[in-house]
Amino acid sequence: MPLDDNQEEREKVVQTPEQILKQAVLDTRRFDEERQAAENSRDGERIKNRLKARAEVVAGLPERISAAEVLTGLKVPEDEMGILLDLQDIARKALERGKFYELGLILEDTLGGTRKGEPNLLEQLVNRLYPQKP
Repeated sequence: MPLDDNQEEREKVVQTPEQILKQAVLDTRRFDEERQAAENSRDGERIKNRLKARAEVVAGLPERISAAEVLTGLKVPEDEMGILLDLQDIARKALERGKFYELGLILEDTLGGTRKGEPNLLEQLVNRLYPQKP
């Protein structure tokens, strides 16, 4: 999927792992909202495109984080990086198979049952690493 102009501009700026992860949360939320709108209008192709775009964001995170760590010297803890690598693996497999259902479950906690309005796995990771200040 080609990058839009805004994404290309963000890529040119050296970003910290925190910035990359927080932007990924915003991007995945936006794709979820766009997917929901497509579901409301019963646009199957757009639904799949939004799910794929979200999966591509997740699939690219470990490499982007690793590059940011090298450039900034800021590190993501190994256990959290392991979670990102697991999510990457799930996202890549879902992209290969291209099934709506699998693409939709990439960030869902299937064991704990993520409910509507609760943070998905990526949001949970970001909240652990960078808690919001009161």
